[in-house]
Amino acid sequence: MKEENINVCPSCGAHWHDNVTCEDHFRQMLAWDFSDAQAGAVHHLTVLCYHLQHPHLLSQEGLVGQMELLRLSIEEAYSPSELRAYNRPLADNATRKTPISARPDNIGAYKQPIAWSMTCSYVTEIGLEGYPDRVRQWASSVMNTLRAVGKSNKSMIIFVQNNQMIHLI
Repeated sequence: MKEENINVCPSCGAHWHDNVTCEDHFRQMLAWDFSDAQAGAVHHLTVLCYHLQHPHLLSQEGLVGQMELLRLSIEEAYSPSELRAYNRPLADNATRKTPISARPDNIGAYKQPIAWSMTCSYVTEIGLEGYPDRVRQWASSVMNTLRAVGKSNKSMIIFVQNNQMIHLI
């Protein structure tokens, strides 16, 4: 009988079976997003959820921005094209004042670790069939978890901007 090697993601807490990491799951989702039209319809949610559960990939401002994009998608039912229109001026390199991606001096982090009820491994474990529905479930789960953590802790994210401490969510 083959012994399974299990590790845990330090960012989201997902169990890595046989060294298949969250990044591996994310790459699989991206492959599905770009090879299947139905899967591609949830690409924006895939990217948002993955980055929100792996905040070290974002700057603090990028983390806050990604939260808002997920909120708009879930709670306001913004379509991908509406999200792009909303985000275009915020992501424009010519006018943006802060980075979206993490930098050595600006790494996204939550005030405390978050126990996610659903991670990217759940989304990929069954394969492509039903994938868009699982991504939508994942997105709702991420949004619900962020809301619950924010309500129980007054603020979930703390960062300094222009020498002022800002508490969010």
